[in-house]
Amino acid sequence: MSSSSRRPVSRGMRAFLYVAIALTFAAGTQLVVLAEHTDLYFAWAIDAPMSAAFIGASFWAASVVLLWAARQRHWVRARVPVPSVFVVATLLLIATLQHIEQFDGLLGALWTEVYAVVPPLAVALAAMQLFVPGTDPAPRARLPRGLRIALAVHAAVLLVLGALLYLWPGDAGSIWAWALTPLTAKAIGTWLLGIGTLAAYVAWRDDRADVPGASLAYIVLALLLALAAARFPDDLDFAAAQTWVFLAFVATAFAIGGHGALMSLREGRFSSGLPHGGVPVAVVGPAYRDSSVAVQGGERLEGVRIDPGGAPGGQTTGTKNAKEG
Repeated sequence: MSSSSRRPVSRGMRAFLYVAIALTFAAGTQLVVLAEHTDLYFAWAIDAPMSAAFIGASFWAASVVLLWAARQRHWVRARVPVPSVFVVATLLLIATLQHIEQFDGLLGALWTEVYAVVPPLAVALAAMQLFVPGTDPAPRARLPRGLRIALAVHAAVLLVLGALLYLWPGDAGSIWAWALTPLTAKAIGTWLLGIGTLAAYVAWRDDRADVPGASLAYIVLALLLALAAARFPDDLDFAAAQTWVFLAFVATAFAIGGHGALMSLREGRFSSGLPHGGVPVAVVGPAYRDSSVAVQGGERLEGVRIDPGGAPGGQTTGTKNAKEG
């Protein structure tokens, strides 16, 4: 399938992704940097700084994968985080309405208004995106078996645990690594469901080109959660099994993200899918040293031949100008 026949990202969807980046980064900054001052600088007061840091780390990780998605040229790549966005926004809206009395003040009102708009807007833009001409290609390069299994296991655990925290916040909170209120249990459960949805999507699609953004998000999440545990050790009971299960989750998230990021880096999949003048064409790394298949935006381009007189060391670059007709 030629690159020109693939469904591009609509302007509306790209704008939505960039707005989502700004919102998630702003919320993450409030919670990560000011975790102990949520009564003054966030939509609702969060008792445990560790809870604030967890929710903030999730927002920042989301902004990373959203930025990667917004930089993609084709919908088949940009859609990777969209199911998670819908899950998180919808569940946060429901939790907000169930505990609306805690969202007082200007920031609380702003939070409520944003989450009242995002879910229906995401559905409308996704539906409109499907009417954009073009096709969404099937996966070409499968995930390594170990990485796919790890993502599937992560997805299963996070989806089950997230559902427990969200549906039974009072009872299920006892299985968590620190004390939770009903609202923070729902918020953390929401993010577990969102992260689990992302992991499940990547494992289900089984496409290496979907990995770069998700792997970076996993790394950011793991590093921020490790930092939070170091900042707020008093919120954790290191004699409890729940704490070590939580730390195991952090370690495995970093391992999965690191493995995916290194694989994507070796295969040249971090290059932007957006064109600059002509369409950039590159073959990077020993895996493609003797290949005539070009890679653009982290994906192979069929029918593009590589000039054999390229750069030394097995790296060949060139430019294929986009032509109409």
